[in-house]
Amino acid sequence: MVIARRHLVREGFVATYHVWSRCVRKAWLLGKDFDSGRDLTHRKIWVRNRLIQLSESFCVEVGGYAVMSNHHHEILRTRPDIACELTPDQIAGI
Repeated sequence: MVIARRHLVREGFVATYHVWSRCVRKAWLLGKDFDSGRDLTHRKIWVRNRLIQLSESFCVEVGGYAVMSNHHHEILRTRPDIACELTPDQIAGI
């Protein structure tokens, strides 16, 4: 059963979440795509760099992550206490 995120995530509290996403329609995230023959191993670096960038932008700590051929998992901790201390210039990225 699907539950709305607003019922799962309590605003203003530090909490840890296990999140994941997977590819659809026989798509590959990493490794060798057997249908097209392409090697997609370079994407692991892309996913890692993007995870670092997004965690810094949204005041989220990454406890761990795993990137596999057709899905990925992350352990994330929300940090609203850090977000409350940001100045407007820091939020705008100036």
